[in-house]
Amino acid sequence: MKYSLLKKESSRMEITCTLPPEEWEGYRAEAERELAKGVSREGFRDGKVPPEIASGHLSEEAVLMETARRAVGQALKEITVKEGLEPVGEPELTVKKLAHGNPFEFLLALSVLPSLTLPDYRKLAGQVQQKGVAVEEHEVEQALEWLRKSRTKEGKQEPELSEEFAKSLGSFENMEEVRKGIREGLTQEKEFQEKQRVRQEILEKIAEKIPETMPEVLVERELEGMLENVKKGVKEQLGMEFPEYLEKTKKTAEQLRTELADSARKRVKTGLALREIAKKEGVEVSAEELEEGIKHVLSGFQGHEEERKAIDPERLSSYTRGVLENEKTLHLLEQQAETNNKSEARNSKYETSTNDRNLNDRN
Repeated sequence: MKYSLLKKESSRMEITCTLPPEEWEGYRAEAERELAKGVSREGFRDGKVPPEIASGHLSEEAVLMETARRAVGQALKEITVKEGLEPVGEPELTVKKLAHGNPFEFLLALSVLPSLTLPDYRKLAGQVQQKGVAVEEHEVEQALEWLRKSRTKEGKQEPELSEEFAKSLGSFENMEEVRKGIREGLTQEKEFQEKQRVRQEILEKIAEKIPETMPEVLVERELEGMLENVKKGVKEQLGMEFPEYLEKTKKTAEQLRTELADSARKRVKTGLALREIAKKEGVEVSAEELEEGIKHVLSGFQGHEEERKAIDPERLSSYTRGVLENEKTLHLLEQQAETNNKSEARNSKYETSTNDRNLNDRN
């Protein structure tokens, strides 16, 4: 087999490949044997018709198509492994020459994952400032008032903020414990929101420094997923169908796609960046972690056995591994931001102390 690569724009590539006649004939023999299994003839059990008899009942077109499918598939596999390419989506095949006794020539146009030029991601992560989290007293009181009003709807009478009310909310003995529980809950929520903000800012800083253009097939796939989420959210949260939502917002589906396109590109870029950083940092998911992760995903399908049975185990494993790798990589970047923030705090404290000593010396 001989081949040549031609890089095109936007992560596109063309592979021109030539198979000598002897290789083509090898694939043809394989194709005939496979197709022969579907031939039925009187006097033979299904799938047991001798190849020399079955071959006479196969159409030349079917044999050529199956031979080409096998030859192209194997060639693509060998070339991508040898060249370190990762195809995205289905390649476009153009047959250049296909004649008995001659080499088989074809061209494959495909998208591949780009080789990203990673910036100094640790430095960029360290530039993100982490904000302290604080819960104000009025926030606690607002949450408490919301609880009180929700109980008013249930009992049709506004309850007093008493021990009885506290005990009705769960494992609380008095209002002091209720307020403490509310404060802890609000703190956890704010810490989660701050964690997400830091992660998003880190990823945006990294993505801005990556020059490569993302494969359109991945952008389109991400965009379709985002649109499906919008449709689902509109139905579940607003209780309306997607066409009605478009009418109320005075938008067309195409306008919405255009609005989401930039976000889709950013998501693809940050996703690929995380993947590359994980490789560079040697981030790995153990078999035990993967097993626990899969159990966690499947736990969300309790009561939906049919949907659970329809899940492809291989895809579930791949998806879960990716999620866990991303989480570990993001944690690594967060630690870099945290380390840098602590270092800056120590330096600031040292400078303040030094300035105070200098001031005392002058006095």
